[in-house]
Amino acid sequence: MNFIPLGISDIAVSLILMAAVVLLSFCNRLGLEKDLLVGTIRTFVQLLAVGYVLRFIFSLEHPVPVILMLLVMMGVAVYNGVKRQSAKFKGMVIAMGFSIGLVTTAVLAIVVVVVIKAKPWYQPQVVIAIAGMTIAASMNAATLAMNRFSADLKLRKKEVETALALGASPRIAVQPLLKDAAKAAMLPSINALMIVGVVQLPGMMSGQILSGADPIQAINYQIVVMYMIAASAAFTSYAILFQSYRRFFTSREQLLPKLFQ
Repeated sequence: MNFIPLGISDIAVSLILMAAVVLLSFCNRLGLEKDLLVGTIRTFVQLLAVGYVLRFIFSLEHPVPVILMLLVMMGVAVYNGVKRQSAKFKGMVIAMGFSIGLVTTAVLAIVVVVVIKAKPWYQPQVVIAIAGMTIAASMNAATLAMNRFSADLKLRKKEVETALALGASPRIAVQPLLKDAAKAAMLPSINALMIVGVVQLPGMMSGQILSGADPIQAINYQIVVMYMIAASAAFTSYAILFQSYRRFFTSREQLLPKLFQ
C-alpha cells in the first residue's frame, strides 16, 4: 500500500462531518454549536501549528529542541492535570510535575533505548511520538487517582478519623483509599489491554497502516505502546498518591478541616 497524501482541500471536505454534528446539535437544541465550532477551529489550527513545529524540529536533528519540546509537553500536562483537580493543595504542581516527569523519563529510556533502540537516542520522530502518548497517559492517571482519592476522603471521613483515633498513622488510615484510587486510575488502561485489536483499533496502529507500513510492524509497535501506557498509568498514579496523601492532614495528623467545607 502506498501512502496517500491529504491536502487542505481534502480536510475541507471532511468538515462535512463536523457540519452534520453542528446541525444535529442545533436541531435538537443541545446548545453545543459554539463549542463544536470552536473545537473544530482549534483542532485545525493547533494540529497544523504542531505539524510545522515538528517538521522544523525533525529537520534540525539535534537533542536540544527535542528536550525543549518534551519540557513544553510536560508543562502543559502538569497545568491541565492540576486544573482538573477537584481538591487542590499547596505543592500540587511540584507533585504532579515530579510524578509525570519521573515516569515519562523512565518509560522513555526503556522504550526508546532498550526496546526500539533508536539511533541516535534523541531521534525526534521516535522520542516525541512516544513521549506524547506517555505524558498523556500519565496525566490522565494522575488526575483520575487524585480526584478519586479526594472524593473518597470526603465520603469516608468518619472511617479515616476512626482509624486515626485508634492510633493508626495517616498512611495506614488512608491505605484502602489509596488502593481504590490507584485501581480507578489504572482501570482505563487495563480495559484497553482487554479489547485492543478486537473491539478497538488504536490510532497509532491505524495511522501507521494508513501511511503504508507493514501491518505486522504496526501491530508490534502498538503492542509496545499498550504496555507503555499501562505502565505509565500504574506508576504515575502511585507516585502522585504517595507524594500527596500527607498534604490532606495537618501537622498533628488530623484531616484538614478546609477539605470538607
